[in-house]
Amino acid sequence: MNRHCNRLHFKYSTRKHSKKIMAQFFQYLTPLLMVIVAIILGLGLWNMARGGSPNRSQKFMRYRILAQAAAVIAMVAVLYFSRS
Repeated sequence: MNRHCNRLHFKYSTRKHSKKIMAQFFQYLTPLLMVIVAIILGLGLWNMARGGSPNRSQKFMRYRILAQAAAVIAMVAVLYFSRS
């Protein structure tokens, strides 16, 4: 019975460690994704301001939405993996 308890403790501590690693990964990924969103937004606005192709601006805005969705998912993942 004691061996069984030790296995459970090992699984729990390993799971806790992997959640910590995932939290750190998403903590570094979130600001990077936010910068990517800002760059894509800037490119789209710059293209519109200089009178560039509307199709190209639309493409930038679509990419921005995808990057923004990825950033929000990363933020939620940080909250999920960092909770105790």
